Amino acid sequence: MAVIDFGGVKENVVTRKEFPMSKARKVLKNETIAIIGYGVQGPAQSLNLRDNGF
Repeated sequence: MAVIDFGGVKENVVTRKEFPMSKARKVLKNETIAIIGYGVQGPAQSLNLRDNGF
């Protein structure tokens, strides 16, 4: 797990090496994913998930 410092606040971040896309697809296989976004952000994120097999 990587640790990133944002202005003195440390945040633990899971990397793709630790949690690859294949594992994410397996975990979310039978789940419903909802995207809430405004403007172009929501549709773009939805298309990204679709294109990556979610």
